[in-house]
Amino acid sequence: MPTLIANAIELTVPISDPSIPDFLREATADFVTKRVRPVEIVGHPWEVAWQELVKIALYKTGGDVSGIGTTWIGSFVDMNALRPFPHWEIASLGGKAAYIASAWGASQIVANPQIWSIPYALDTRVIFYWRDMLDHAGIDESQAFQTVEQIDICPMIPRPKPKRMLPIYSLTGVSLQS
Repeated sequence: MPTLIANAIELTVPISDPSIPDFLREATADFVTKRVRPVEIVGHPWEVAWQELVKIALYKTGGDVSGIGTTWIGSFVDMNALRPFPHWEIASLGGKAAYIASAWGASQIVANPQIWSIPYALDTRVIFYWRDMLDHAGIDESQAFQTVEQIDICPMIPRPKPKRMLPIYSLTGVSLQS
């Protein structure tokens, strides 16, 4: 456990890269200046973050504020470790409109309209694909990847037979494959 600065707010976050706490120090600098209250960032590698955050929830000691994975929200709500954000706090942070819709949607749990977390980071995922494979499978490229079910079937799409590779001859006559 790191030694904390007196009167500091402890921000506990899972980290995958040692530079993330530096990023958060930059992101919290305005708060520290305005409130004249330091923020001590404690990073835990993802491999141990769950168990460290569960200890905080169970023993009610540790981080004052924690960054958690969105898939963990329901578990922490069930442990009574999170409280919903009241409307006035959400409004003070810019409201729902200040956030990307998918990130904001992840702040709720199913069948519960309360807001349990405020997004502070967002991962972008990209899907790479071969157009000829979609064509071969009879899938319209403009309609592909619209639902989870469509993404789930991708590994089952039959691959087209490879086209015959023609030899390419160099000036020395050595045959190369492209």
